[in-house]
Amino acid sequence: MLLAAPLTALLRAAMLNTAALPLFALILGGSAALGMLAWRALWMLTRRKR
Repeated sequence: MLLAAPLTALLRAAMLNTAALPLFALILGGSAALGMLAWRALWMLTRRKR
């Protein structure tokens, strides 16, 4: 996950023929991390109730 967001930002920049924006990579990585955290929290809540 640590390398996925910067690599995605570089690939996006190459496809669009623009410069890679570091802020885009940070936001992409942060939103992916929050999504994984929320998914794991929901999974833990459902497993705890059983």
